[in-house]
Amino acid sequence: MAQPLDKAHFEALMAQAGLDLTEAEKEGIRAASAHTQAAAARVRTPREVSVESATIFTLKGASA
Repeated sequence: MAQPLDKAHFEALMAQAGLDLTEAEKEGIRAASAHTQAAAARVRTPREVSVESATIFTLKGASA
C-alpha cells in the first residue's frame, strides 16, 4: 500500500493550495493521502478499448 505523503511535501501542497488547516486537520488529511494515492493508481491504469462500455446506442422508434 502507498505511504502517506511526507510532512514537507504535504505542507508545500497545502501552502500552494492556500489552505489554512489546524494540526488535527492536517494529520487527518495527510494520513488519508495514502488511500488517495492508491485509488488514483488504480484509476490511472491503462486499459484496452475492449473493456470500455459501449458508447453507441439507438433510440427505439427513431426514424432515419
